[in-house]
Amino acid sequence: MAKHSTQPHPAAVSTTAAKQAHPRPAFPVLDDGIHDLDGLRAALGKPDEKLRRLIFRNHTETDFFEWGVEAASKDIMEDAPRFISSSVRILATLSPERLALVHVPPWLFAILADEAGTHVTMATSHATVSDTEGEALKKREGRLKKEMGLGVAMRDRVFGCLRNAVGDAGVTTIRAAATDASSPDALMKGLQTLASFIRATFESGSEDDKSALEAFQADEQCAADLEARAKSIKDASPTTAATGKRVSQRELDIQDGRVLVLMDIVVRAFKLARKSDGSILLPELNRLKALLDSRWKTSSKEPAEPPVNTAAKPNGSGKTDEAARPPA
Repeated sequence: MAKHSTQPHPAAVSTTAAKQAHPRPAFPVLDDGIHDLDGLRAALGKPDEKLRRLIFRNHTETDFFEWGVEAASKDIMEDAPRFISSSVRILATLSPERLALVHVPPWLFAILADEAGTHVTMATSHATVSDTEGEALKKREGRLKKEMGLGVAMRDRVFGCLRNAVGDAGVTTIRAAATDASSPDALMKGLQTLASFIRATFESGSEDDKSALEAFQADEQCAADLEARAKSIKDASPTTAATGKRVSQRELDIQDGRVLVLMDIVVRAFKLARKSDGSILLPELNRLKALLDSRWKTSSKEPAEPPVNTAAKPNGSGKTDEAARPPA
């Protein structure tokens, strides 16, 4: 009679070994007290370069730039350390079941701390210019940054209204121009393209399209506002002549965007978790709260976060825009 083997099936061995080789990762734990970026980088350890590459491969330089022009570098430097610390400490208080609701890789926080530290270094280098041009350059670049931010915000609002008025198919021909802010010239072209689209629709479009544009206030005044914003950017853009500093304003804006993209991933993970458990706290934000909240609420993929009743279940843990038509 054949003997039955007492050895486990090879597939079972493989599965068991895989589970042992890839245990569920633990989130980092921080000591009590206030942590600056240097302390966070030391506590969180070396960033996972593969994860950093996998995250950033989903974004273009233009994506980072468009994020960056919407925030002041000093706001990022102020908010980032507290945001990272509070995120990690909230996660440390959650039970395994509640922790499983927050879909963010534990290694992301080391990457975020590293990118924020790089941002500080770049911001310091960016500010290093000769004494004779320093203050004037700061004002000129500040003006261009502000104009670019206002231009992106206006472009996005108007493009959204046009999509509502004539549908996605109706804006196919202008989509590329209306989603490129890789340079002042590209953003100006986008604003002017939207203005031309509005005027062309009123000149030769269908009566329904004309009525829809009027309903969404995408009218002649809106077209004039778009052109005025493009002119403001043009007036500011020649002021970005090269200087002796090592980091340009554009390079700093892109790094701003890299940090903000990572923070946005964390914010979204927490807010989506709160849809299942409203007692999960959100990470601490101050200066950047309005920007990240706006990105969440206007996302085409997720609806705005509904009100939650945080009293139902106790928790385990003890840029200014000017008015522009049409409205957001």
